[in-house]
This record gives sequence, structure tokens and C-alpha cells, in this order.
Amino acid sequence: MPLQFVLASQSGPPHHGQNMKTVCSHLTAVALLLSSPAFAASLSDDFESDTSTNYTGSDSFGSGGSFTIDDGDSNTLRILTGGNNTYSVVHTTSSLEIGESYSIDFLDARTGESGGSGNGAFLMLTTDTGQPNGSSSSGFRLRLDSQANIRLSTLSVNGPDPTITSSTSPSVAPDTFWIDRTTATDFEFYYGSAGSRTWITTGSLHPDDVDTETMHVGFQAFGGATGFSFDNLEIQPASMDTGPGITSFTASSERLSAPGPVTFMWSITNAISATLNGEDVTGLTEKIINVTESGDYTLEITGTDASTVSETISVSVCLVPVLTMDDFETNTAACYTGSDSFGSGGSFTVSGGTLNLTAGSGNTYSIVLPGSSLEIGESFSIDALDGAGGSGNSGGGDAMFLMLTTSTEQPNGSSSFGFRLRIESNRSVIRLATRSPRKHRSISRSLRQQG
Repeated sequence: MPLQFVLASQSGPPHHGQNMKTVCSHLTAVALLLSSPAFAASLSDDFESDTSTNYTGSDSFGSGGSFTIDDGDSNTLRILTGGNNTYSVVHTTSSLEIGESYSIDFLDARTGESGGSGNGAFLMLTTDTGQPNGSSSSGFRLRLDSQANIRLSTLSVNGPDPTITSSTSPSVAPDTFWIDRTTATDFEFYYGSAGSRTWITTGSLHPDDVDTETMHVGFQAFGGATGFSFDNLEIQPASMDTGPGITSFTASSERLSAPGPVTFMWSITNAISATLNGEDVTGLTEKIINVTESGDYTLEITGTDASTVSETISVSVCLVPVLTMDDFETNTAACYTGSDSFGSGGSFTVSGGTLNLTAGSGNTYSIVLPGSSLEIGESFSIDALDGAGGSGNSGGGDAMFLMLTTSTEQPNGSSSFGFRLRIESNRSVIRLATRSPRKHRSISRSLRQQG
């Protein structure tokens, strides 16, 4: 479907709180350009103006409910249930077509219980302008309560009315919910925040339920003395990509100077389950792990199409105590940071009781121990094992440096400060360079040649 692909790539997935007016105008322009009737015009309402005439509200259980659109400070649609009541709001001219996705932001916390007490909200599709009842109207009600309980009820005039409870998909407001219409009778339900979508479940209606009927989009609230607010109602082409995706996977630290907690954070799409190093993290977006040794941490997600994707982060733990000699008899490379200071191609390894540095042709390569700190009254020393053939002040040949720095790289005198003690001419010339915001100076000393 070329039109669906072009529209999806123009707009990108919706984000929580995103103003969709600009996106909607882009979609309309592309549709007119291609002159294709494959999709109905996208619907977007951010409630920045009073669009209440496009909606109808009704009491579904009890009485006294109402809704308002605040086109001033909050720019939201707010439902007041009136107490022990469920109140429905439907966009009367909306129509969710095959290949489209309906989404809306739920802004307020929910405290209801699965037994029906407390308060909560519903995402809704209906062939009527009120709550579907299964006798004269068909549709779905996705109930969201207890912040961790999601329950789908199917109301079908011509088919069964199943209720599916999904208690393994926690969601905390503010959050976004989606309904994708994949076929005439089949629908998929998602939740998430900040653009991330997590699959909840699927639902189906009888063909006769939707044969000649329009599927209107809506939402509900029950209980709650202060009401519920909603924002960014949208209908747009559903994403063509049904496979799982990892948008981002990061760690609060990938290098520790000692064992400690690391926060792993991620954003995923089209996922029905997720694991972090084999532990179930479905529905979560972060996990704190106490890292005691160096190792890999793998996030793996399974998509609605049963395929899996994964990403891995390596976390290093430096187990060399500060102020203790490192004889390099064990591989402590994870404790050090290496960087090219002039040129490129440098590297280092730790093996056989030595640290071996390869600078690369025409390059200066620096190694720093980030966890170290040279305090007043302390001394830093290291053995240089190889000869240096540099040519004095001209800077040619090769050389080695002893270094102190306020960063994890060579001091530059502007953002980092310190010393570089250059050893050259087979160690017959030693030159100290000071990198300071106040002065840069270099002092050379000629010494008796040493082997």
C-alpha cells in the first residue's frame, strides 16, 4: 500500500503530548498529492480550541456526568462522572477504518480495583454514539484501573461477548493508549508513553457487527470526584511495522570503580513481552540491578508477530583498590580509559604482567585510571619498559609521557588541566609541559642517557 507507507514515514509515530496539528497538515498534503481514496482523512484534536460540538456525552451507569473542553490553560477534555457513575464521550463524526490507528492520552492516575470499586477510565470503540451494549450496538471497552490492571470487554450484537483481563501490562498515567484496526473485524490494543508502544491484546467482532456500521472512537471515566482529563485524540494510518523494536537501551553507567547499582532504561515498540538477562521485565521501562562484576546485560523483546530482537550493554567493574599497586598480572583493562589525543588508531591491552600500548602511526594515545585520585602527600609511579627515540624539542620520533589530568583524557589547558612529562631521545631528554588556565609552560632537562 504505497499511500499508507508514505503517510507513516512522513509523520512518524505519535508521542505523548505532541501537538498533532502540524503532523495532520503534512498527512493531508500527501494524500491530496497522491489523490488516493485508500484512507479516510486523519483526525486530530489537541483541544486547543472548543470542539465540543464534535462530541456527544452520555451516562452509561448512573447519572450526573458531564464533560468540558478547556481551550485555555490545560487544553484538555475533562470528564466529571458525577459520583458513582460511568460517563461516555464519543466523537460523532469519527470513523476508524481498516489500516488506521486510534490513540488518546490518559492524564490522570487510576485507583480502581478489578471488582469494580474505586475509579478508572476506558478506551472505547462503538457502532453507536454511546457505550456499546451488545444488543443494539457493538464495540470494545478497554478498562484501565489500579494502574496495573487492564481488561478488554467485547460487546457484540451477533457474536460472543468475551472479557479478557490482562494484569501483566502495568501502565502508569500519564500514558497513551492505541487501537489498531488490522482487518474489518480484527483489532489490536497497545499502551505506552513517550512514543513507546507495548502490545496488550487483540479483539474481534462478528462480521455482521461491522458490515454496514461505522466504528466511532470514544472514551469513558467512572468514579473519581475530581474527574479525568484526556488529550491528543488522533486517528492516523497504523504503522506498517508490526515487528518488535528497541528504540533505545541505555545504562546509567557502563564503568564502575566498585560494585554498585546500575539503572538500565529502555524504550520499545510492538512488544508483548520483554526480559533483561532472562528476568521478566514486561511492561517496565527501567530496572535497577546491583552489578558486582563485569558482564553483559541483554534486553530481549518478543513482538506481536512472535519474532524477537535484542540489544546488549557491557558493564565493567574495576576491582583494583585505589592506592594499591597494579602489577597487571590480572586483566584490569576494564579499569582504564584509553583515548586518541593526536591522530587515531591507538589501543591498549593488559596481559602477561604488563600494560601494552599501541599508539598508531603519527598518533598520541593516552591512558587514564578514572577511579584514581592523587592526593596531597601521595606519590604516583609507573615503570616504563621500552626505549624512546624522540628527537628533543623538535617533537619527532617516538616518546612516552607520564601524565596527571583532571579529566579522563590528555589535559588541554582549557577544559582540563594537569601535566605531561615527556621522555624522549632514548630517555636523555625529559620535558615537562604544564597545562593550566593561567599559564602554559614547558621545561626541558637533559639527563645522562639511561637504558
